Amino acid sequence: MCIVENGFPNLYENIFGALGASYVIIQLSKSIERNKGWLSKLLSYIGRFSLVVLCFHLIEMKLIPWESLLPFRGTCYYLCLFISKVLWALFWIWMSTKVKFLRAIFSIRGAKSEI
Repeated sequence: MCIVENGFPNLYENIFGALGASYVIIQLSKSIERNKGWLSKLLSYIGRFSLVVLCFHLIEMKLIPWESLLPFRGTCYYLCLFISKVLWALFWIWMSTKVKFLRAIFSIRGAKSEI
């Protein structure tokens, strides 16, 4: 199964993989919701600003050459890439609550920084 290339050669394997992944995500979500820890608060905070995250993620995909900024490969590359993108999103969420122009664009009223 290759979602990026839209390649699904084995129908039954793909259906089983999609159902299994959906089950894991649902169980993980239920666990996060039950615990109400810092991860739950962080995901809730990011979720409230999902439009901001989407807009700046699209900008980031077009403008930031991650391959040249993170020259190494392997597991460490993907971990650093993930952390960099999360920090990028959190930075722009924070900026959108502080900068009047961005608050107006995204219609953010009375947002409080909780992180």
